[in-house]
Amino acid sequence: MNKPRGRRPGSPDTRSAILDAARVAFVEHGYQGATLRRIAADAGVDIRLIAHHFGSKKGLFAAAMTLPVSPSEVLDRALSGPPETWATTLLSAALRVWDAPETGQPLLRLLQTALDDPDQRPALTGFVEREIVSRIEDRLEGPYARRRATAAATLVAGMIVSRYVLEVEPLHGMRERDVVATLRPLLQSALAPPARRR
Repeated sequence: MNKPRGRRPGSPDTRSAILDAARVAFVEHGYQGATLRRIAADAGVDIRLIAHHFGSKKGLFAAAMTLPVSPSEVLDRALSGPPETWATTLLSAALRVWDAPETGQPLLRLLQTALDDPDQRPALTGFVEREIVSRIEDRLEGPYARRRATAAATLVAGMIVSRYVLEVEPLHGMRERDVVATLRPLLQSALAPPARRR
């Protein structure tokens, strides 16, 4: 029996139904395993309605996990310049998002939930690997691109946890420009191709 096209009959709030199904799917199956087809079936809607309401899987994840910003969009903007600027722009972008109360507080709640709840971790881990690490990897030239992208993401994540979750001093109280100046050499080193051995 074919599923009817368009808005689900008898339900005026299709968007909420999709979000409810997505939250369950992301928790149970992780970001990779939670397919749009599965979510649409669980919500009882045509799969095209997901694209209509959320644009893409990452858009759906951001809405389902109540992300106030799209990390992949922030990342794309940060990596839009020449490679020698990436360490600065990545750190600055992360700090601006996390320092702003309207975005930083919801992200902090999501991170704390993921750290406290093992069921939430696979969804967040899959999202980070696919939408952040893989996006950095795609921009890198030279060998060991995946390792370097992972190292870069790890440095930024470590900064976030130290500054905003654990509130480690002096990092917690430092100004943005001082954090960038301190961590930029490490991040630039992670992003750069390894030196050739003689």
